[in-house]
Amino acid sequence: NLPAQQHTGGSSPTQVLPQASEAGYSVQVGSFRAREEAERLRHRLTQKGYLVWIQPSVVIGQGIWYRVRVGHFSDRAAADRTAQRLSNQERVSVMVTGVPGAR
Repeated sequence: NLPAQQHTGGSSPTQVLPQASEAGYSVQVGSFRAREEAERLRHRLTQKGYLVWIQPSVVIGQGIWYRVRVGHFSDRAAADRTAQRLSNQERVSVMVTGVPGAR
């Protein structure tokens, strides 16, 4: 698995996105217009040990939305299990999604 963050020497970590050959699925746990809201959710779930990343996405007519995603899974079943655990334990809405650029 890939690390959730990679430290670049400064005070804030840089998000690391999955490589296409390494992950086909992730679990989306939120989508926010304000990056600060996405960062709050990312921080909360990272504190609990989840591998969390934010994907900015342009929505036509609405601008940028910040999608909060958990994990990098090579198979759908593993992503589904994590989605179920997140839904039950963290009380967040979940949706298993494909990772952009994945096979």
